[in-house]
Amino acid sequence: MFNHQDLFTSFDDAGSLKEKLVRLHRILRAEMPFIARLAIALYDPKTEKLATYLHSSGTDNPLPNYQAGLEEAPSLQEILRQGKPRVVNNLVTFANGEHAHTLRIGEAGYAASYTRPMYHHGLFFGFQFFNSFETDVFSESNLHKLDIYG
Repeated sequence: MFNHQDLFTSFDDAGSLKEKLVRLHRILRAEMPFIARLAIALYDPKTEKLATYLHSSGTDNPLPNYQAGLEEAPSLQEILRQGKPRVVNNLVTFANGEHAHTLRIGEAGYAASYTRPMYHHGLFFGFQFFNSFETDVFSESNLHKLDIYG
């Protein structure tokens, strides 16, 4: 009667957010092995800056302690303008990008990205990033699953 193991029970423990993000990444990879990295960037409305906050990519951290003004990220501004997540199934699209964050992600070998804006009580507070070393992995089916985890 009580044999089912809820995958998310461990998220109720006293672990750090970083540990929980790494745990979530492990759960996701069991179903979608192409997910190489989860990351969160938080937005500070006072400074209008985005700052890397958490990531699950182990020692591979292309954006350590990175901060940038939202105005320096036109593609992220477009996500907010449209109010929708963005899928880039081939990051070659941004190969000639000018911004450090774009270049570092490419140099780390990430080939595809799914980016979701995060809101709390209707107020934007950051972005979630799902990255892959493979291209063309973010199908509609996979996106629906990622939305649930997001």
